[in-house]
Amino acid sequence: MTIPFLLPLTGEMMGAHGLMSKYRFYDEAGRVPLSFSLPGVIPVGVVREVVSHLDSVATILDYLNAGQYDVSDGKSLRRYLDYQGINEENREECFVVSEIDKRYPIKWRTFRRKTVGNQPEFMLVHRGFKLMLPKVANSSTLDMMFDLRDDPHEMNNLIGNRGHIASDAVIGRAEHLKSLLLEYMRYHNGEDKIYSDPSYYQYQTAGDIREINRRCKWRKVPLWVSESETMTFGRPFYDPSSGRYRRSEYLYVGRTAPGVVDIERILFTGPDKDLFKTEVTWSFRLTEWNRRRIRIVYENPLNIDTSSIDAGLVIDVLGLSNVTLRLQFSDDICP
Repeated sequence: MTIPFLLPLTGEMMGAHGLMSKYRFYDEAGRVPLSFSLPGVIPVGVVREVVSHLDSVATILDYLNAGQYDVSDGKSLRRYLDYQGINEENREECFVVSEIDKRYPIKWRTFRRKTVGNQPEFMLVHRGFKLMLPKVANSSTLDMMFDLRDDPHEMNNLIGNRGHIASDAVIGRAEHLKSLLLEYMRYHNGEDKIYSDPSYYQYQTAGDIREINRRCKWRKVPLWVSESETMTFGRPFYDPSSGRYRRSEYLYVGRTAPGVVDIERILFTGPDKDLFKTEVTWSFRLTEWNRRRIRIVYENPLNIDTSSIDAGLVIDVLGLSNVTLRLQFSDDICP
């Protein structure tokens, strides 16, 4: 039997940002290649999507036709390696999370090895943006968010000390990434486990999910939207069950300011508006710290050049200016 070969590499700061060693979320330490090889089965090439080593076991078992034995927290990367399209699950994809936690659990040690919250301990990367947060809501550690497309060396922190003057687009992106992190934590811990293992709290935190949920060191806004000006869809894939080419993306909206805001409806505009739909056809209300994920679906019986599609999306907001987005496609995100 031929076994898939896995080669993970490691990063090192080596003085970048004035730092040494690993245990950092900057790209010098955190962005490393992951190589799979299975001659005659895995195509030769490079996939530029961000992935996690948590997916390694699931990937190897998938190629061994033994996926039924996978009990890991990962998901097979075969959909990327074989260019099969994305997994159609009712959750956002195309992001990766890393975590650092040097605390000993109480049952193992009677003392704290490290104080939680004294450095960034969660990182999430999604479509060219990176967010780094500590695990304590009131930690004085600076939050960090970088636009890796325009700032590949991570020199321009978009929030940090500038959160009180950040633009609506920056705040919307930060809240979006934080929402994805919360989804990830709930997905892996289970909806009935709102906190991480209490043996790790050391009487210092209320639980990781609760802490991240109330972490907000940037300006509070009456309405934030995950996208600004445009909403980008990845490449559609063929769905045999419906006989159509499909692609799902998620739009996030929320409110961090006191009070309420009402979303009256979501409309599609443009000549190709009938190619898009959403399950949200009714009005809903956002209160303080409330957020909502809205699934937007593209469906077309024809495999056409998506660059020619002309459509838009309007969020009708009561008492505030409507939010208008242009819908576009790109092959560069999430194969």
